[in-house]
Amino acid sequence: MPRLKDVLESIKQRADYEKDRMEKIKAEMETLAESYNRFRDLKEEAERRQETIERLSLVFEMPKLKNPAPNTPLTGALGYSLWQVIETYLRFADRVRVGEIMEFLEWVKFTTTRQAVESAIATHNKIFRVSKNGREKFISLKEKAWE
Repeated sequence: MPRLKDVLESIKQRADYEKDRMEKIKAEMETLAESYNRFRDLKEEAERRQETIERLSLVFEMPKLKNPAPNTPLTGALGYSLWQVIETYLRFADRVRVGEIMEFLEWVKFTTTRQAVESAIATHNKIFRVSKNGREKFISLKEKAWE
């Protein structure tokens, strides 16, 4: 049967070991923190860039689709709705009329109506800016850069 003094000594040794190990863990974590945070930042950036690539490629993929149904978002085919296609276009076209958006949508074979385009713009007013110059109405993005 172990003596109380031996048990207490074992407990003290274990506590000292755990404290020492904890200090080493904290020191190693501090050493790795910068790399870990850099990794997380790179992962987030990679995800954003992948989204950008997918959005940009939709311009070239849409014409390959066979007869998309009118007024139907292409969420099943490519995962993007009308407002996202318009947003992608405006990243490059800057400030355009609704008619120019319609021309682009026709070019990429995204069948929709002018009313649907205007509704998408009005519904997503945190993304799109509508401005007038005389009688002409122009659409642009509120934010210019890719995230």
